[in-house]
Amino acid sequence: AFDHRELTLKSALSQVSDCIKEELDRVRRMGSDVGLTDQQMIERGVVCRKSRVYTIMYLSASQERIPRYVHYATGSDWASFYVRQKALSDLFYARLGECLQTGRILTVEETPSGANLYAPWQWDDQNPRKSSTLDSRYYVFSGNLPSRWFQTTQVLRKDERKCKVRQVTDYAEELYANRQPEERRLLKTEFFDLAKRALGAAESVAKDGWQAADIPEWKSGGAPKGNAPKCLVELGK
Repeated sequence: AFDHRELTLKSALSQVSDCIKEELDRVRRMGSDVGLTDQQMIERGVVCRKSRVYTIMYLSASQERIPRYVHYATGSDWASFYVRQKALSDLFYARLGECLQTGRILTVEETPSGANLYAPWQWDDQNPRKSSTLDSRYYVFSGNLPSRWFQTTQVLRKDERKCKVRQVTDYAEELYANRQPEERRLLKTEFFDLAKRALGAAESVAKDGWQAADIPEWKSGGAPKGNAPKCLVELGK
């Protein structure tokens, strides 16, 4: 396993980014509401970046007038360098995202209960640009794993996950249909445990299966009354 900061290109991009930041801190700057294209930056010798202060004020609904952009008078060479570094960074994170989403790079996340495999489909709505997203996890190139690992480990992709959720939903509705009048309602946390033990479902899959299931009395809320559900008793709960 490796830390994302150990990727050679990621490390190089970070060093180049630090170099550019030092130059931007050194040169004259001014606020502007006009954004510039890459070509315009090179032609004018100006690096144009979105204002962090504007973003913060916008998110806080402040009425204070803040320019949307900051223009840095770096000269054409530095502007060209910045544009090329930005393009390379965009390409790197696009390819990294593809590798994470397709399982070419597998993610291991440390949790209080131990290490969990982070399924590739879970990267669909994650932004690998955010260091906070990457920092708490470790990574493995799937091509470096022995073939027997793939024979014993299931990594759910989009379509496989849908089938698994459907299986969990059917399981919940089957248990619900076979409940007895004297039984109390099954709690969702109890069902998550049942789905994990009976179907090998991850908690996120169990949650989605529970949500999709037609089990109105179990979702009604309130304090559970009656005997423990038969399905729990059979599993020694």
